[in-house]
Parts: sequence; C-alpha cells; structure tokens
Amino acid sequence: MSKKKRRPYKEYNRKHGKIDGLPPELKATFEQMLLTNQYYWQIQEFLAENGVSVSQSAICRYAQHFDEDMQRLMIANENFKAMMQELE
Repeated sequence: MSKKKRRPYKEYNRKHGKIDGLPPELKATFEQMLLTNQYYWQIQEFLAENGVSVSQSAICRYAQHFDEDMQRLMIANENFKAMMQELE
C-alpha cells in the first residue's frame, strides 16, 4: 500500500466557528465593529444582546484572521491600482 500524501495543515483546515455561522446582517455588523476598533468585550456584549454566546478568545481568533485577510486585500488593491496606472 502506498501512503497518501497529506496536504499542509492550513490548506484543509476549514472554519466552522460560531462567528462564521452568524446571519449575514449580524456578521456584517460584527466585522464593522472589528474595523472600527471596538473592544472585544463590547463586541461580545453586542452578540449576547442578539442571542449569540461567544467567548472573547473566539472573537480574538476571528479578528486575527480577519485582519490578515484585510491586509491581503489592501495589498491586492494597491497592486491593482499600480497596474492600472501603468496601463494609462
């Protein structure tokens, strides 16, 4: 029998947290609160008021990944703008 090659951990580790399963409107508000630098306890209270129990550590983990994604998006946007300027 041949051994199956495993993919790197990050490639197949999908998110299944409570925050990822929030309704779109609630998740949009949650992410906006992250962007406006609200304290995690404030975000936790907001979610609790809307019937969602989430720990501050879960919010922190989500915020770290969200921040990484926003940074990548900003870099891609800057690269796109630079490419468009070169074409003009």
